[in-house]
Amino acid sequence: MRTKLVRVGLGIVLLMGLFFSARQVWDAKRAEQASREAAQIAGLPGSVSASVRLVSMETDVQERTDTVKEGSIETLDEGVKGAAETLPKEAAALAGIDLRGLQEVNQDVLGWIAILGTKLSYPIVQGEDNDEYLYRNWKKENNKSGSIFLESTNRPDFSDFHTIIYGHRMRDNSMFGILKYYQKRDFLEGHPDIYLVSQDAVFRYRIFAAYETGVKSMVYRLDLEEKGLEEEFIEFCRESSVVDARVIPEPEPQVLTLSTCTGRGHSTRWVVQGYLTQTYSVHRYPEEEP
Repeated sequence: MRTKLVRVGLGIVLLMGLFFSARQVWDAKRAEQASREAAQIAGLPGSVSASVRLVSMETDVQERTDTVKEGSIETLDEGVKGAAETLPKEAAALAGIDLRGLQEVNQDVLGWIAILGTKLSYPIVQGEDNDEYLYRNWKKENNKSGSIFLESTNRPDFSDFHTIIYGHRMRDNSMFGILKYYQKRDFLEGHPDIYLVSQDAVFRYRIFAAYETGVKSMVYRLDLEEKGLEEEFIEFCRESSVVDARVIPEPEPQVLTLSTCTGRGHSTRWVVQGYLTQTYSVHRYPEEEP
């Protein structure tokens, strides 16, 4: 009798494991589909991995509806052309992202984030609090992968001294799953910049630190400017980094922190940080003529 109960118990555990594994696969597929839809609406080349193809401009950039080809700008409106001509050519297509199309689906969409040459290429949303998009995709559909979302107290135009963006560390390297690779210098050297796209600008951040930190550490303080802690914060980030980026932020920089889990409990987070090096103005939606 005892043996039979043990077998039944093991069978139940096995079935539950299979169920949750299947659910994870299903959620991951739904999340990928939602991200592909976002890329298509935004006008990026056909998939969530748009940034991978954007880094190979010579062969793939024509997929960007012929807006950029071998460094030239052909069909974008004048405001976007200006930005695309000054952007590094591998990022020029980001200037043409159609945020308005995404906002027609969800008005909480306020930008786009990309690390070129990786899977990290997603819309950014901002909720009323930091729980709203923890398990919802950018279309507000329930999904374990969640969204890439801005700290609820940050300004939506990314103009704060310290901007924090959150995302899950997914096993298939989607969302913020690729951030774990910044422990290695060769990965940093191959992917040194983070790009953010807003309504009227493309921002370029140079990565200068990557490390594990406590959820109550200085990284998550929201009063750095109020308390005059900007220099101390920068020093904390540099000293905490496990990889030598060989770059030093300029005086009084704007800092971007990408925050994700470590896979080792809830008391610490893994962060990758960059400082603003370039702002490219974009006039994406010219006023309609009367």
